[in-house]
Amino acid sequence: MIRTRAPSLTARTVWVSDIHLGYRHCKADYLLEFLAAIDCETIYLVGDVLDLWSLKTQWHWPAQHSAVLRALLERAERGTRVVYVAGNHDELVREFAGNAFGRIAIARQLTHTCADGRRLLVTHGDEFESWIRCSAPAKLLGSASYTLLLRMNRVYNGFRAWRGKPYWSLAGYLKNRVGNARRAIESFEDAASDYARAHGFDGIVCGHIHQPCVRERDGVVYCNDGDWIENCSALAEAADGRLELLHWPRLRERLPHTEAANEAARWPDFGRRHRWLRTPLLAVLRLLFHESRFRQFAEQYPHLDGMDFVEKALEYFDFSYTVRSDERERIPATGPVVIVANHPIGSLDGLALLRLVSEVRPDVKAVANELLMAIAPLHPLLLPVDALQGRTARDNLRRIEAHLGDGGALVIFPAGEVSRLGARGVRDGAWRSGFLRMARRANADIVPVYVDGRNSAFFYAVSLLVKPLSTLLLIREMFRQARNSVGIRIGRAIPPACQRGLDADDTRLAKRFRGEVYALARPQARSLFPPAPEAIAHPENRQLLRRELRAATPLGETRDGKRIGLCRDARGTAVLREIGRLREIAFRAVGEGSGARRDIDRFDPHYEHIVLWDDHDLEIVGAYRLVHAGQALARHGPGALYTGTLFEFGPAMAALWPQACELGRSFVQ
Repeated sequence: MIRTRAPSLTARTVWVSDIHLGYRHCKADYLLEFLAAIDCETIYLVGDVLDLWSLKTQWHWPAQHSAVLRALLERAERGTRVVYVAGNHDELVREFAGNAFGRIAIARQLTHTCADGRRLLVTHGDEFESWIRCSAPAKLLGSASYTLLLRMNRVYNGFRAWRGKPYWSLAGYLKNRVGNARRAIESFEDAASDYARAHGFDGIVCGHIHQPCVRERDGVVYCNDGDWIENCSALAEAADGRLELLHWPRLRERLPHTEAANEAARWPDFGRRHRWLRTPLLAVLRLLFHESRFRQFAEQYPHLDGMDFVEKALEYFDFSYTVRSDERERIPATGPVVIVANHPIGSLDGLALLRLVSEVRPDVKAVANELLMAIAPLHPLLLPVDALQGRTARDNLRRIEAHLGDGGALVIFPAGEVSRLGARGVRDGAWRSGFLRMARRANADIVPVYVDGRNSAFFYAVSLLVKPLSTLLLIREMFRQARNSVGIRIGRAIPPACQRGLDADDTRLAKRFRGEVYALARPQARSLFPPAPEAIAHPENRQLLRRELRAATPLGETRDGKRIGLCRDARGTAVLREIGRLREIAFRAVGEGSGARRDIDRFDPHYEHIVLWDDHDLEIVGAYRLVHAGQALARHGPGALYTGTLFEFGPAMAALWPQACELGRSFVQ
């Protein structure tokens, strides 16, 4: 009793999902036509009605999107039962499950009983993404190109409309013919069907993957109502319980009251009418995406993930970076830090920066763009995950805040896309200001980083002519970066105190940080921020510290097993450098400190240092320095004592120096 055909415009029940109001590619005008044409008792909104993710990054809300909400509310007021089952892009709505918005009921998932008695589970479907097992190349192909294909859809269908032809989905056509994408879709369908069967349902209705389908598998009906981004489809139940898909672009051609009434063109069967184009088109796409190379890499290194995957990927492309050793130490070794950078290449530059930061901060994670997020082995290093992982932007923000709250390091490319060619050269677009709020909440330093990289002239030419098309070339550009090296410049960390008070408006402050990054490319350029303390030096080698402290004069142990030692003649030792580093950390924490990488003065080399050492954690727990005053004055003259810089000693002290000892500069971690 299952058919896929153009039905009448009277139905018992209608399911629509993945409308994505607030997203630029939402086809709200088609949905308004459909809602005006259909007469039904119940409408299920099966998730992603609102695209809160897109609205958070870029506000887009034309009048048609408000009209859709008004149309749904009016249908509910006129007696149509309307139920909103929230998805992952509008997961905030799930918190109101069991309540109602006007006369629209809100649910997490529900059971629908068909006219013929079948029980269908109605859920958005994002929960089944974790069941899918597909390779990194497949996800890369799908995620990195999907937005681009939607943009191409818009251009291509604008041309079709100009020629008097109906809408046709390029993205849907390619998705059904790329092998890896097709297998991922089938895995999703199988997972949803198995879930329905295991929970005693006769079938399931979902959305999420933008792939309309009605099929029966081992007695379970799988229904996907599609979307209003590329397919413009819905699922309908007839009065007798039959389930059928409604493809509005096809259906509207047959209705006398739509604008399509006078259009002579019929819905094209692209595969049949353009067989000559199908094979070369797929060949070009496979060439652009280097599908075979990705598959080979995935098969050769299926066990790698996280930083191991990053290192192997950089090795595979023979892609390297250079950085000055003194600038590397500007990355704080401890504490929360937000690292902001330009994004000139859009792929390998992100991996290179992750690798560089990990040398100092093994806890580093990055806020990912679509291209990087499509590679599953990178997920341990990335925040947030994308729609395929079923987590909302708000959940991602919480994860970012938790990471920084735990003292983690975070890499962000605030432009959110690859750099483009403009009047001032290759530069990022406007920076989004979200990184400022993240740093503010965590009281984190912000470190500006400049990556000196370029894509090809062909990429920038295409970007100037057709910007969406250039995004499709990013994978091609990544392979062109093989055997290349980029220079990375690291600026001084901007502490929270220097971030506040400069610009009340976050947009202007983000612009200032963007300018600071590009100023790093010019050695003589002045910083756009007030002078800040130098970054604290990185920790010394633990084993070297242990070796030097074992040579120190033992003074005893604490009750918990920590050793107390006396270090003499510490000039040039790792112990003295580590004491200076820890001393600077301790004093800055109370609003003091030297502002240098290490708090070491001219007195430290000839003073003795009492050190408390934890041999289990390989840490200097605390220290203070001392010197025999008489001996120091005899060896180094009147300026031998630190206290001499604080006080003026009279002749009467001469008799006391042989019995005097100076103590000070103590700290405990």
